[in-house]
Amino acid sequence: MWLAEDGLDADTPIHEYTHLWDAAVAAKNPELWRRGVELMKQTRLWSQVEQSRDYGQKWKDLPAERREYLIASEVHSRLQDRPL
Repeated sequence: MWLAEDGLDADTPIHEYTHLWDAAVAAKNPELWRRGVELMKQTRLWSQVEQSRDYGQKWKDLPAERREYLIASEVHSRLQDRPL
């Protein structure tokens, strides 16, 4: 994990660590990861990330499974500071 000083605040390390955690969970316990994705899809945050020019729209040409993983990981990393 690399943290740049630009835009760094107290939440940044937690946000970035969550992406590492997601990769580990998806690899070690795919069933748990799939259930988490199902739950995250029910949040308003999912559509916000999916429609975001810097995230979901940027990934629109990726294979569906990869795009879904990236959106889910971004949603998960943001859940700490947003209402569902």
